[in-house]
Amino acid sequence: MALYMGRTTKLLTEEVVALSESNLQKLGKSGAVAIKLRAIVSAHKHGITFVAKAFGTTKTTLISWIKHVKNGSLDLLSVQEGRGRVSALTDKHKDIIKGWMTGDPQITIDKVRLKISSELKINVGRSTVHRVMKALNFSYITPRPKHHKQDPVITAEIKKKSSRAD
Repeated sequence: MALYMGRTTKLLTEEVVALSESNLQKLGKSGAVAIKLRAIVSAHKHGITFVAKAFGTTKTTLISWIKHVKNGSLDLLSVQEGRGRVSALTDKHKDIIKGWMTGDPQITIDKVRLKISSELKINVGRSTVHRVMKALNFSYITPRPKHHKQDPVITAEIKKKSSRAD
């Protein structure tokens, strides 16, 4: 069964495919750039539209990858820096939070969250506060749980008895 191939593109020449294959051999088979190079090689055999669907991308994206290889700018195939979401907390905010945490070592994530909300007027989640704490080299220490029926007098007696046994 033959696949339908549209008209051949002037971009996808033998030279571009050869460049893609040679760079693919240098890189190996894993990684984002290698996947893009494999898509280019496959597009030469099976057509751009079919390969774009198979690789889960658009024809426009695949054509831009081909152009990058043709122009010799393989560095543009790698994931560019600066992608993703920008943090709501700036370095200045993090310095303020660090001051709070050094001033009160018993401060909890929820208290830090409330202070950020009230003083800095920024709403952040618990996970964001925890991530900031880790970035500032603070650790979140949780207290040992106590049972609601635990009697402090009996606990103290048990501790005294166990220390004598040592």
